[in-house]
Amino acid sequence: MPFGLRNAPATFQRLMQLVLRGLTWQACLVFIDDVIVMGQTIGQHNDRLRSVLERLREFNLRLKPSKCRFANTSMLVLGHRVSKTGITVDEGKTAAVRDWPVPRSSKDVKSFLGMTSYYRRFVREYANIAEPLRRLTLPTPFEWTPEAEAAFNQLKQALLSAPILAFPDMSESGSEFILDTDASDCAIGAVLSQVQASEERVIAYASRALSRAERNYCVTRRELLAVVEFVKKFRSYLLPRAFTVRVDHQALTYLLAFKEPEGQLARWLQLLDEFNFKVVFRRGRQHGNADALSRREQKCTSQCRVCRPGTTAVAPAETSTAACQTEPTVEAPVPIAEPAGRVDTVRVNSVQTNAATSAPATSAAAQTNAEPERQGTSRRKQQLQPRPSESEDSSEDEISDEAIQEGEALSDASQSLRELQLRDPDIGPVFRLLSNGKTRFSASRRDRLSPESLILAQKIGDLCFVDGALNKLVKSKPVPVIPRCRQEEFIEEVHELGHLGEDKTLAALKQRCYWPKMAESVRLAVKSCQVCQRAKTPSQRRAPLQTMASGFPMQRVGIDVVKVGLSQRETIGCSPLSTTSPSGSSWCHSPTRKRPPSPRHCSTTG
Repeated sequence: MPFGLRNAPATFQRLMQLVLRGLTWQACLVFIDDVIVMGQTIGQHNDRLRSVLERLREFNLRLKPSKCRFANTSMLVLGHRVSKTGITVDEGKTAAVRDWPVPRSSKDVKSFLGMTSYYRRFVREYANIAEPLRRLTLPTPFEWTPEAEAAFNQLKQALLSAPILAFPDMSESGSEFILDTDASDCAIGAVLSQVQASEERVIAYASRALSRAERNYCVTRRELLAVVEFVKKFRSYLLPRAFTVRVDHQALTYLLAFKEPEGQLARWLQLLDEFNFKVVFRRGRQHGNADALSRREQKCTSQCRVCRPGTTAVAPAETSTAACQTEPTVEAPVPIAEPAGRVDTVRVNSVQTNAATSAPATSAAAQTNAEPERQGTSRRKQQLQPRPSESEDSSEDEISDEAIQEGEALSDASQSLRELQLRDPDIGPVFRLLSNGKTRFSASRRDRLSPESLILAQKIGDLCFVDGALNKLVKSKPVPVIPRCRQEEFIEEVHELGHLGEDKTLAALKQRCYWPKMAESVRLAVKSCQVCQRAKTPSQRRAPLQTMASGFPMQRVGIDVVKVGLSQRETIGCSPLSTTSPSGSSWCHSPTRKRPPSPRHCSTTG
């Protein structure tokens, strides 16, 4: 194999894997042209070395003596120093880091981060330390700040004093692994460790920066993200055995006690379900090995169901709801899910607005990228007590006059919308439930609800009353819940402004109204628009031409029917023509048809 070819490394690696098949991971390790033979004793080492050399001789592969080292207790492997005590950073690499000059451009910063990121498993909180340097790699004017200088020096010092990482003990007698996770405003981190010889030793550090969307998560969701992310990262260590997850956020101790999770939370719990682990709470002052940031004051900037400003809602006991920890201390964290039990009271927002909430969307809906209109609203919270009744089912279907009649004049539009919501088969049951001050349907009542009503019941923490009509909070702004009879009208008003596509039409509607399965309704309406069908070119691609195999003549026959024009009829003496030709030969037959073929089988020619 000559040097310089692009596929040379992959080809040579495949060759070595085939040559040493059955010995790799048992007696030796192979990386391209490097073969490492290991053994716990000198006798075992010599036996394995003999097996490897015999296999190389069998395939006529030769070794250069000057590049061979035998019976070493410490050696360099891919930039790491490996010894019986563990793994540490190559001394030559640390010397290069020590003498690294101060970066003068974004390219220099990227080179430094590429060098240090290779050894990030040795650096605790690497992503959090490197955050000021990472911001310098963005397409913005380069400016070397004191924060970047501090991060630069801290990373250099961390690599110069990198710890020795222990080898994982995967034997049956080995102790279980311990995964410590934590999250901050800009990064998540973890430490994988194992108790060896009565001492807890670090196997690896891990960390990464949060994306722009992940930084909007509440504290609890970021902490759960750290658990999910690093359980996946250390999957090869953790999957075969039981392990312990230590967190400094007590809400995560309720992790496995969720009932009916949904959305992202359900996907995360499904991923964690294949692992055998337990969650242990440890106070922040004792959790410094993962990240000492959990005891800082965390300002909740997300729009979670529980921590949304201006809304006080009690989550249904049957639905798992994420909560935010907004206090700076971890002494009394907020649990993710409320314990199951009867909800006695519920707070429902009663919001008064000057604008008519049931009017269809105007022409401003076409500007999907613009900010929603911000109208001055005055919020008034009204606590509704559940009305005692003889039967639970009957109380859910009856309307409380005190809850609906708020003692204030309602506009005609809101009055009409409220009446339509009450008559709607999907919205009506939820409307009456909230009007009676309850947040849960009984089991027998839930079985009789439509799928749309069940979706509204799951989002009951986001529902509120605006001028007597049921609304849903979208980014802290109430939008009306549209009944089934008005949904098509709203879609047409928005779509016919510019015959927008599915995504833009849906985005414009979400700013001004809501109903269950809105995306499906918009998709069907846009696909059935006749104007769009006539104006837009079809997106369906033609099938490519393919060669049809034929084993013998007349196995596959092709027939073409041609409709002859008036000018050729007198010449050939017939109206239609049909040609028959087998795919296995060049023979062609063209009989005369007295009976015209079906129009869909004809192609008109001049």
